[in-house]
Amino acid sequence: SSWAFGVIDGLIQMVVVMTFPYCGSRELNHFFCEMLSLLKLACADTSLFENVVFACCIFMLLLPFSIIMASYARILKAVLHMHSAQAYRKALATCSSHLMAVSLFYGAAMFIYLRPRHYR
Repeated sequence: SSWAFGVIDGLIQMVVVMTFPYCGSRELNHFFCEMLSLLKLACADTSLFENVVFACCIFMLLLPFSIIMASYARILKAVLHMHSAQAYRKALATCSSHLMAVSLFYGAAMFIYLRPRHYR
């Protein structure tokens, strides 16, 4: 479902962005062609679409991140009830590395996509 939501969201945004009229320079000073960078080149008012994209980013980032954090909270609760110290340490070591990877991935995405417009 994550892949399906991502593909559908990307396709919808791409189709909408390609319908905007573009004028002036069509050169992006970016490594890759990102949708928000393309919106800066559009001649039309894109504020409504930018707000919709922001709402989609909140949904697409915070919902999975919240589900992951809730599942790890349940795992942590189960780990805290373990009686074996070795199993406790092993479970915490595994979970902490997974949580670090998830936090780095989602933290970077949230930093990039959930900033106010005047910082982009």
